[in-house]
Amino acid sequence: MVNGVPLDVRFEGNAPGGESFSVNEINPAVAEYFDAVMPLLTSLPRKIVAAHRYLAQSFLLEAGSQFSYDYTGERVLNLCKALEALVPDSIVGDIDSIREFLKGWGLSHLETEVFASLKYLRSQLDSAHIAISPIPDSAHRAVARFIGIAEKAVQALLLTAVKKYTSDNSLYPERRLQTNEPTAVKHLAKYDNLIIPRDWAKT
Repeated sequence: MVNGVPLDVRFEGNAPGGESFSVNEINPAVAEYFDAVMPLLTSLPRKIVAAHRYLAQSFLLEAGSQFSYDYTGERVLNLCKALEALVPDSIVGDIDSIREFLKGWGLSHLETEVFASLKYLRSQLDSAHIAISPIPDSAHRAVARFIGIAEKAVQALLLTAVKKYTSDNSLYPERRLQTNEPTAVKHLAKYDNLIIPRDWAKT
């Protein structure tokens, strides 16, 4: 547990001393992140909460995969959406504007380019159909290394956003919740009694 948040610890090989072991030290960056985010999670603006959830989803996809390549596209997508949640809506589609925004937050050129590469990778990688449109193993390895860096970058950006918001609430204006039922929902009831056959193949 870190500040009341359960974390899975994974290891390879035999546990030292028998069937169980303990973790004596938490990565300081992880501890600082939870210290800053968890007490405020119910009061933070929805954009920061959304970014937190996208980042958590990337971690969960990695933890739930048997092979490091299983959810490559989905993890890139979630990290990119976390970035997009933290920058102003007006610049989400303009990578040069995102660069300038991040530089204004104190990021170096190379740090800023991590996020630019994340956006570019998302446009090149088919998140939904990577199994249908595979990429070479060498590309998988390169992307896997980059995802680890990008996760740390998004986590640092999220922590920066929390700190900036606590000192200036105007950074993320309150957004009114959508309470109207989406139009598409109105059409769903007609399927309630539909019986789907085993298949539609004609014999």
